[in-house]
Amino acid sequence: MTATPRRFEGRTALVTGASRGLGHAIAVRLAQEGAHVHVGYRLSPEPASAVVAACIAAGGSACVRPLDVRDADSVRVAFEAIGALDILVNNAGITRPQPFMMGTHEDDAEVVDVNLLGAMRCTRAAIRGLTQAARSGRPPSGVSVVNVASVAGVRSSPGQASYAASKAGLIGLTSTLSRELASLSIRVNAVVPGLFDAGMARTLDHHKKRALVGSIALARMGEAAELAAAVAFLASSEASYITGHALVVDGGMTV
Repeated sequence: MTATPRRFEGRTALVTGASRGLGHAIAVRLAQEGAHVHVGYRLSPEPASAVVAACIAAGGSACVRPLDVRDADSVRVAFEAIGALDILVNNAGITRPQPFMMGTHEDDAEVVDVNLLGAMRCTRAAIRGLTQAARSGRPPSGVSVVNVASVAGVRSSPGQASYAASKAGLIGLTSTLSRELASLSIRVNAVVPGLFDAGMARTLDHHKKRALVGSIALARMGEAAELAAAVAFLASSEASYITGHALVVDGGMTV
């Protein structure tokens, strides 16, 4: 078996919403490759502490980082405490699946506040730390932001209007910030996951999940580790000439 590369030795990363699901897998992968990972969480420290333990077991280092992406003060305090930062993964996200006509403005606002505005708050707060890392001798190509979007942002997703809108907005944000932050040697990319065996997909009805799998070219759900590998690639110097890109990782769901 090929050993996992250590592309992030001496680097610092923050993954929001890292106490479960895809965020868990991303945090462990970055730690496994040598990064010191701040495991962002909002509600309970226990699951986040379990992710820290998994990062350490994988041969890396990590710490818990309380962070509510909806709260500008919480975001500011977290990033001030972290200081220099090489990798920001905006992963925190929620959904409120229901027919659009049955939803409320409050439901829509909550989803957009976490998924899109939360990423905007974190990226804005991270710019100083990312710039500091870029100027401290690290290869500029290794300083980056990776946003976790969704195929719901690039194809119709009935029952998830606010979620789809927030993820489409996140892809647009990725493109625009890649231009704005390039002069600071900060790359900005996104991953666009399809149906994975972690996180929100686990709450899907069995019949709906089976139908969705039937629409995937590779005829299976993705594994969380596969998405984490894509995030690690975009965050690494191997992707040094890639910015403003939305990498679809969906097994052929959207082809």
